[in-house]
Amino acid sequence: MKKILLALCVVFTVVFTASCKKNNPPQPVDPFNGHSYVDLELPSGILWATCNVGATQPEEYGDYFCWGYPKAIKKGEYIVWQTYLEKLGGEGTSEEDCGTDKDPLKDYVFGGSKFKFETEAGTPDCIGATEWDAAKYNWQGGWRMPSYAEFEELLENTEFSMDELNGVQVAKLVSKRNGQCLYFPLAGYIDDDKVYGTESAGYYYVSTADTEYPDECWYMNCSSYGVYMSYDDRY
Repeated sequence: MKKILLALCVVFTVVFTASCKKNNPPQPVDPFNGHSYVDLELPSGILWATCNVGATQPEEYGDYFCWGYPKAIKKGEYIVWQTYLEKLGGEGTSEEDCGTDKDPLKDYVFGGSKFKFETEAGTPDCIGATEWDAAKYNWQGGWRMPSYAEFEELLENTEFSMDELNGVQVAKLVSKRNGQCLYFPLAGYIDDDKVYGTESAGYYYVSTADTEYPDECWYMNCSSYGVYMSYDDRY
């Protein structure tokens, strides 16, 4: 039952967090629609934005979101399955209603007509690039949430380490190809209207729904233990 900080990407060249060259300070790279991105020379050509939705600097936490609800969750806002589904425009009251006619995202989750698990980076899946995509909704243009495959590509082509940026604990991913890097601030998560885990871990939703349960989705987890993909509730 948590709202997880959101990462995002651009469809054709693009996806998320901070630009630096080896150990140099981060520098903006070719702003796109008012936002900067970094080219890690990934096989797909995907470019990642230099900060999160709701942030203006790479170390800033930015906004928190529920998966599939494109507007930021306000601090102090209490979310349960019923309020989450109501925000989407549905009438469900529990996780058992996910994937049914009471769930506006039923077509995009496991068992739905638009559900797909892309294995290649460069193509959006599930809610990616749709009206339910928080990156697309908030940043417009070609920006969208990254897919599971795009995060996997990112992790396979970068080296991970922990770092500190302007006093904030961040996970740093440095490209194996050109030394450019991304910063993922350890922004924690919101649960029962409180923020937990800041400076300990960062959780980043992807556009991809879980491949088995309609009430769950994938996300990236980063901490001093490493970076890996996992899945959890959609809020």
